Amino acid sequence: NDPYIVERLYASVLGATLRIDICEIHIEIANYIYEEIFDKEMVYPHILMRDYARQTIEYISLSKDISNINLEKIRPPYKSNWYKKEYSNLNIDDYIKSLKNKLDSHLHFSIDKIKNSMTTEYGRGTGAYGDFGRYVFGYAVRNWVKGFKSDQDLSNIALMRIFEMGYDAKLHGEFDMWVNRYDNFNNSIERISKKYQWIAYYEILAKLVDKFPDVQYSGLWDDYIRDIDPTLLLLEIDKESKILVPSPLPSHQSNEWVKNTKVFDETKLFLEIDIDNHRYICLSSKFNFEKREKEIPFEDRDSCYFLAMGYFYNKEDSNEIIKGYENNYDRGINIPRAHSIYLYEYYWSEAYKNYKEGYLTESDGKLCPAIYEYFWELDYSVKDKSISFYIPCK
Repeated sequence: NDPYIVERLYASVLGATLRIDICEIHIEIANYIYEEIFDKEMVYPHILMRDYARQTIEYISLSKDISNINLEKIRPPYKSNWYKKEYSNLNIDDYIKSLKNKLDSHLHFSIDKIKNSMTTEYGRGTGAYGDFGRYVFGYAVRNWVKGFKSDQDLSNIALMRIFEMGYDAKLHGEFDMWVNRYDNFNNSIERISKKYQWIAYYEILAKLVDKFPDVQYSGLWDDYIRDIDPTLLLLEIDKESKILVPSPLPSHQSNEWVKNTKVFDETKLFLEIDIDNHRYICLSSKFNFEKREKEIPFEDRDSCYFLAMGYFYNKEDSNEIIKGYENNYDRGINIPRAHSIYLYEYYWSEAYKNYKEGYLTESDGKLCPAIYEYFWELDYSVKDKSISFYIPCK
């Protein structure tokens, strides 16, 4: 009965399903998820868990016969009960006051922290917002605000859910104050109340999608709602392992070298590679050289950046495309990067198809990139907090 645990269980199932090519229990998994989650009048109100469950079945349906499952029922919008009551700021203030009256004064901070964190940009005047309320909650609910007085009304509902679901300052307050005191800058350990904030946040988003099905909303991948990538096992990549092609740049560039275009005549230096005695074409190459010693004046510092990327296009369009790039070189090279597509959602998922359609529209559909840049912002438990690498196109 803990949404925080349920969400991660379904995330694990999705990750395992997408990463295992052949699995005899895929059909059994799809049937279980369908019966447990979707084949009901009311669907579990957690927007991330729903997405994990849906994508698991969608993927299995590509290779397995699950004709007994109505795929339309696993796709939004779903049904859920809206909240029985809504709350004004005055209601919240009175409730917070009643809680404090039952607590030792040193625990009041843990209650105020929740209230402050859940305040949206203009929810309590100018400049009184919390980072979570403004940048996370307020941003995510912006499409539905028109149905309410303000986004703070929605935040107040979520705030009350935090206490309804079991947050108790007598049990959790001491820990939350310790976390705030000793980890205020790194944020690697979250308050227990912050865990409840996330649960309430994902719940109210699910209910908003259900209550207002006509609101323009394509999916979690468009609004930065997804948090982890359950299909990714890597936490970091050794920089040296990324280097497949030796840099063709000289260790010390001269004015003569910069003005000389001879390097582009030797394209095999940066576009071809030998692996196990087989010749390969490199879909992308990136090299850079910087000389930034502090004692050297800025105008005398050297910096060289080289980027190459492959595209696919129809031969009959080649002259037009090449001429267009010659005349508009300032466009540079744009390597497609999607922020919220799981690694193993390439190249089959709705998220990927939506992104690809948008990218091709921007390029008039004449250029198909040979690579994508996978990028994901990791949680605070990981040192570098983000990971990226190139993957080939389909």
